[in-house]
This record gives sequence, C-alpha cells and structure tokens, in this order.
Amino acid sequence: MITPDILNALRQHKMIGKRFMQIIATNRELAWCWAIHISGEPFPQGEPAIAEDAMTAFDYSRWVLQEPWPMGEPAISKSTRFAYKYAKWVLNGPFPAGEEAISKDAAASLGYADVLKRPFPKGEPAIMVSPRQAEVYAEMILKRPWPEAEPYIARDNDALRHYLSFIGGLRCREKYPEAKQRFEDLLARIQKQDDINF
Repeated sequence: MITPDILNALRQHKMIGKRFMQIIATNRELAWCWAIHISGEPFPQGEPAIAEDAMTAFDYSRWVLQEPWPMGEPAISKSTRFAYKYAKWVLNGPFPAGEEAISKDAAASLGYADVLKRPFPKGEPAIMVSPRQAEVYAEMILKRPWPEAEPYIARDNDALRHYLSFIGGLRCREKYPEAKQRFEDLLARIQKQDDINF
C-alpha cells in the first residue's frame, strides 16, 4: 500500500531513474498513484497496468485524461459501480459495454437511466425488486404508473406513500386516465393488509 510518506518522498524527487519508472509503470497501484497523486499528467508507460482494474482505469480516465479512455473500458465495463460512474462522469451518456454489469444493481440501473434520460429496460428487473428505486424510476424515468413493480413497492411504507402520491396526483391522472383507477385499486388492496399502516 502507498502511504502518505511514500507519496511525499516521491514528490520531492525531481530526478527519478529509468529503472524506478519502469517499476512504477508495471505496478497498477504505483502507476495509478503516480498519475493521480504525483504528476497529475498522462502516464503512457503505466497505462497498461492502470487499465487492468476498473477503479484505477476510471480514476485515470476521469481525473487525469478527462476524456473517454478505450484502453480502460474492458475493466470498467465489468464493474457495476465504475461502469455507471464512467457513463455518468466521463461519457456523459450511454456506455453499451458496461450495461450488463450496470443492470445487475438497482441503484446503478436507476442512475444509468437518469444518465440516458430514458428508461433502461435491461436494468428494470433489478430496479423493480428494490421498492424505493422502483418508486423513483416510475415517477422520474417512466413518468407513469409501473404496475409490474407495485407488489415490490408495497413492501416499503415510504416508497408506497410516494408512489401513491405520484399515481394519485393530478399531473399523472390527466396524462394517464387509468392511473386514478390503479390508485384506488392499490389503495383498497393496501387498506386490507394489516402490516401496512399509514
């Protein structure tokens, strides 16, 4: 692990030998540390090592290159967290190579749909089973009731309250006439359950 003492020692050395730079360039953590914390500049010799890991590849792309980095995308695309962050903070748009990983997590899928500014069908199975993410997805992304997710939303009182407010709201009723009936049906069904109290 790179400690602050090691970082400070490296910062103070103006002349570092070629052999030392070769060692840094071949070690993922050292190469990442050099590029991010010491030089703050692209480090071409260390890029193959940096590209091996999703976190180091994302950080290098975002903070050093400040642009998409195709060499790091294979590692990034395998990480739910960093594939979503790469789409949001580096690409500012779709990252097709990372969608499989993103789709496995409700929060990442919801965030990715927000990046896309449209529904993310591949991530809906993960979003649906997470009550709060499902409620937000219905309101902010789908902008309509989401009947398939209602049994899951009903498992969380706060998510259910927000969802009922959304589908019972005037804006939604005007745009989706069936929402009023869905609201009344869902409310009646819920009132019959003993475990949900308003």
